[in-house]
Amino acid sequence: MYNPLSAQELSHYRVLARKYRPNFFKEVVGQCPFVEMIQNALSQPKIPGGILLTGTRGIGKTTLARLIAKTLTCHELVRQRSITPLEPCGLCTSCQSCSLDTHLDIQEIDAASHTGVDDIRGLLESCHYRSLSGAFYRVYIIDEVHMLSKSAFNALLKTLEEPPLHVSFVFATTEAHKIPKTIVSRCQQFHLKRLEDRELKNYLKSICLKEDIVCQDPVYDLLVQHSEGSVRDAFSLLERSILLAGKELDESVIRNMLGLPQYSQVYETLLLLGKQDIPALLKHVKQLYYAGIDPKRLLEQIAQGLYCIVLEQFSVQKKSQENWDSLTDYFGISDTTALWQCIIQGFEELEKSMFPFISLEMLLIRMAHMKSLPNLEHILDVWSGKSLDESHEHNQEVRAKQSHSQKTFEPRNMESSEDFRNFLYFLGQKKEDLLSAQLMKQTNFCKGSENSLYLYWLCEHPPETHWIARVSEAASSWAGKKIIVHIHPSEDSVISWEQQELQNKAQQTEQLMKHPLVQKMQNVFPGLQLDE
Repeated sequence: MYNPLSAQELSHYRVLARKYRPNFFKEVVGQCPFVEMIQNALSQPKIPGGILLTGTRGIGKTTLARLIAKTLTCHELVRQRSITPLEPCGLCTSCQSCSLDTHLDIQEIDAASHTGVDDIRGLLESCHYRSLSGAFYRVYIIDEVHMLSKSAFNALLKTLEEPPLHVSFVFATTEAHKIPKTIVSRCQQFHLKRLEDRELKNYLKSICLKEDIVCQDPVYDLLVQHSEGSVRDAFSLLERSILLAGKELDESVIRNMLGLPQYSQVYETLLLLGKQDIPALLKHVKQLYYAGIDPKRLLEQIAQGLYCIVLEQFSVQKKSQENWDSLTDYFGISDTTALWQCIIQGFEELEKSMFPFISLEMLLIRMAHMKSLPNLEHILDVWSGKSLDESHEHNQEVRAKQSHSQKTFEPRNMESSEDFRNFLYFLGQKKEDLLSAQLMKQTNFCKGSENSLYLYWLCEHPPETHWIARVSEAASSWAGKKIIVHIHPSEDSVISWEQQELQNKAQQTEQLMKHPLVQKMQNVFPGLQLDE
């Protein structure tokens, strides 16, 4: 039987975002460096006349603005400044009035509904009066300040540049680029960041513990993922979940609430895509559609699944607890790269299409066929005399060896030019672009052995000793053992590694363009060009 809430129960109910709004700086989550900077700024005898808080939605801009106002109007401000870090006392009548939103010296306006110059003029006229509550300062909070009109901004300029000693302005906005530079230059700006997934997840766990909510770990992952670093969005999703499932939250219920397919359904979709079983794939997707899954949401989850598969291939720490590694045999790096580009274009098609589900089906058909198209490696193998089947088997063996080498690292030797090419690629991955460029432009591979690397040096002056030591250290890091670098005098016919690679690439491209298969493709696709 339905029991409506009493008037007393309704009067005491507050949404989670308001119930757990921080009352002290130390309770603010995920903004530690910015909170410390604000506390240091407020600890000085001269308070900034204007403070500008910027950042995306739901990360604590208005909360920090109110905490700044609470601190400045605290009756114990002088004593609190001697305590590090600075906090409002929370006990005086001023702090209690601020907590109840009834403080006489804190005026908060929403610029979205007070955009005109007359609203700002009325506010500026009150700046000349001293505090009504006996506080040291009067604080004016303008939320969504970018919504003010040009005339209103102009009216603020003079007062903001030379404010009365007892007045401070605190501005908050999600769109800082819409604020005139003349206003920004008169303020101390603090750009707040999104919360990291780990921080937000731990915070949600603490809230659920206080609210006696039983929540599975995958539920936290879903809430964090869809809140996009916003605490307020996370609270909103959590409250929707409670309304739907009570205080025992299950992953399947939350996925239904968000319009998401289950993990097993996404896994099955990717498995059928990997097997290129198009009839079964279309049947499966149609079942999901009629079960209420939005096409765009399904495509988002397919993209998430591909991302998890790539992380598994590179042995990166898992983003979830699911068994994505069993799909790595179906999706190589070249496959996932091509499919990812296809998905990015697919999102644009779904946005513009009048028939989203049909567009999704056509997109999945295209993605399934993309896996069977020959890539450049296949074409080169065919040109060298192998059949497409032999080339495919060869590439599968190479992928298996690469996967095995990623999971079980073995020391390498620097014995051939191919090893030197892999070493340069390794430097690029490690962000050693300068060292890689120096090696490519000033040296070339001479010879190598198990523990030595000989390089031709092409510059007039010999290299410095510390540079050779740096190359040796980088080569040892790549090989997993000690590699000693030796510099060999250059010969007249020797060119740099970069020039040699360009020549080899030009020769390969010229020969490849003469192959019958490539010429046939040019006839089918006029204007076809080979890209790296």
